[in-house]
Amino acid sequence: MLLKACLNGARAATGHPRLPITPEALAEDAAACHAAGAGAFHVHPRAAHGGESLDAADIGAAVTSARPLLVHGSEGGAWAVLDHAARHGFDTRIGLEDTLTLRDGRRAEDNAALVAEAVQAPRGP
Repeated sequence: MLLKACLNGARAATGHPRLPITPEALAEDAAACHAAGAGAFHVHPRAAHGGESLDAADIGAAVTSARPLLVHGSEGGAWAVLDHAARHGFDTRIGLEDTLTLRDGRRAEDNAALVAEAVQAPRGP
């Protein structure tokens, strides 16, 4: 059985004292969950402090020992995280839960439009 650990979701940082939000906390939590038996991870990378930008590579590099890794961003970070995942061979996802817009900022017609754009993401390093 493959057990996927869903580390943080869209929960507010105040929802639980150990909810991992920062890339460092996500990496630490993923490592602990991997040691406990999780074989896959679902994380919501996001900025830790207001407008602070998130380098998706921080999370990916920190948990590469745990495969498969499914990462996705939300709203403004959705496409950057998806592109990073595609370039580095991580599993990813896209949908209206994640973002309402296409790469160019136009409102997506539907989930299929997002998927069609996502499959065009550049692959490889």
